[in-house]
Amino acid sequence: MRRRCNTLDLKNNGPQYQNEALWKHQRLGVDLAAVNRRYNFFYDTRTGKTKMMLEVMYNRLKTGEAKRCVVFCPSAIVKAWLSDAADYPELRVVAFYGAPAERMKALSTPAHIIIWSTEFVHDNLELLKAAKFDICVFDESSKIKSYKAQLSKDMLELSLCIPSWYNLSATPAPNGKHEYYIQMRCIDYYVFSTARCHFVQKYFDDISRNRNYEKLVIKPNMEDEFMNIVNDYSIYVDQKVMPTAGKEWLPIYFDLDQEATIMYKTMCTDMYAEVEGISITTDMAAAMRNKLNQITSGFLIDTGAKKQNELDAKLGYKPAAKEVYRLSNRTRINVLNSLLNNIGKQKVVIWANYAEEFRELYELLGDSARYIRGGTSVEDKEQFIYRDFKKGPIQYLVCHPLSVGMGINLTEAHIAIYYSLNDSWEAFKQSSERICGHIAVQPNKCQYYIILANKTVNELIYDNIINKRDSSTGFMEHLKASALQ
Repeated sequence: MRRRCNTLDLKNNGPQYQNEALWKHQRLGVDLAAVNRRYNFFYDTRTGKTKMMLEVMYNRLKTGEAKRCVVFCPSAIVKAWLSDAADYPELRVVAFYGAPAERMKALSTPAHIIIWSTEFVHDNLELLKAAKFDICVFDESSKIKSYKAQLSKDMLELSLCIPSWYNLSATPAPNGKHEYYIQMRCIDYYVFSTARCHFVQKYFDDISRNRNYEKLVIKPNMEDEFMNIVNDYSIYVDQKVMPTAGKEWLPIYFDLDQEATIMYKTMCTDMYAEVEGISITTDMAAAMRNKLNQITSGFLIDTGAKKQNELDAKLGYKPAAKEVYRLSNRTRINVLNSLLNNIGKQKVVIWANYAEEFRELYELLGDSARYIRGGTSVEDKEQFIYRDFKKGPIQYLVCHPLSVGMGINLTEAHIAIYYSLNDSWEAFKQSSERICGHIAVQPNKCQYYIILANKTVNELIYDNIINKRDSSTGFMEHLKASALQ
């Protein structure tokens, strides 16, 4: 009752905690953690979750309520935690990540707080259970949104061994409310049924037409009950609580040339396109959106040839089939080039999705940019971001939205360009928040340029993600309309 009454009072009337170094919403989090031993802090990106939780742990350690704390987070944001921890010189903080020698050194160093990379949880699960931590802070808890993931099983097991547990995430359930399941059970093991099938049966309808896959939507008559349970253990803080210089969304439209237009319409109507005498087909909506997206970017990937080449490589044969076909349409890259010329000598983050787009961007930008996508090593990412872009002379950082790493800010730039888009709202939100923040950190209005081909799936994807709609919304109507044009 004390927890419930105090929590409600704090949410309604604001914080009582005093610390001029913390913003109001951070002080509210410190107060909430003081009366809730287990809680979800779903604070938006750039709202200072790290400093808030360091203050929580520092207070508990100082009063003797805690002796040992652990922070779980992706490797990409370990350095951000270490940087913020430097503001607490009384705290001894070590990090378990990186090379084996560095990890062993962390284990052998006495510390108040150990920052543990989530990549090394499973192999050290028994060690972590035996460590008897008093407080756990799980940063980027959306990593356990899937109940099938090994990390989800490990964290749920660990949550039973640690008295205080706090989840942090800007996007806890990006694809649907069912993704709260494991995160909520880490806070209260019995808050939902321990049998997930019973949890799903009670709160959700499965609208998938394939019994091998789930597509869950919450039952309308159960949504209020479900969210009341979640809200009882959680606080949501939007970036709007901070003074910012603002955001400006600037879509840039262009028309496909005749070759690409014909190919696009053929793909819409006949579900195949012919390039250099090769027929490239598709038989699923997601794959169809993907192929149409490629055409608008001036190329087409033959997925069948790619699979055949991979198989040949495994068998020791030299790959023979051509995988990527470039169209004569260079409009998108020309639009980008013109835009960059108008922007001038300012740092810019460019978001792209396909390997072929990265090749085209390299042809345009060369060594004036650094490139981060799947396969880029952690060491290279850190050098490209911190040494070359944030502190160095490099003007452009070209990234895949899911490859930068969670929690990394790029506020040295206030301009972001979406060379292309994918269907992921989570990827779009995470990437868009990289360059923005408190006005003290980002004094410039953030500008977002989105390059879109007129009357194509580009517009549909953009409309769906900014309105947080399902990726399939409106797609069949788009295909019908394209076929009639």
